[in-house]
Amino acid sequence: MKNEHISENTLQDFVLNLINLNKQEESHLQNCEVCQENRAIFQQLFSEIPQIEIPKLSKDFANSVLDKIAFPEATSKKEKYFVPLIIGFISFSFFIFMLLFKQEILSIFKTSSFISITTAAVSTILISILSFEIYSNYKEKIEILSIN
Repeated sequence: MKNEHISENTLQDFVLNLINLNKQEESHLQNCEVCQENRAIFQQLFSEIPQIEIPKLSKDFANSVLDKIAFPEATSKKEKYFVPLIIGFISFSFFIFMLLFKQEILSIFKTSSFISITTAAVSTILISILSFEIYSNYKEKIEILSIN
């Protein structure tokens, strides 16, 4: 060991009797004050660890912590379903509009059938509704996580 100290991991394992030092490391340890100090520190640390008392938590500890957390108030059903109802109303109105102006719409989109146009419109509306629902769930979870 050319002026290199014994690594902390090796000293810790040695103090815990997990390994034996080789002759070169033993010789270094006998002659090196830095390594001797590190060994003494680890010996003291490892001898004190078993004496540290682990606190025992009461059975209602989780409940007492949860009581102190301020959860946001739940949104009312009116607020939760207002936007989907509006989207549904707009969708229904769009469908009636499509039925009333079927010929005019078909003349604009001559290459497409009425069924394919209606299917595309309804699919777009359903995707909008589902996107809103996903956003609402995301927003609700973020509110729960952002505890003041």
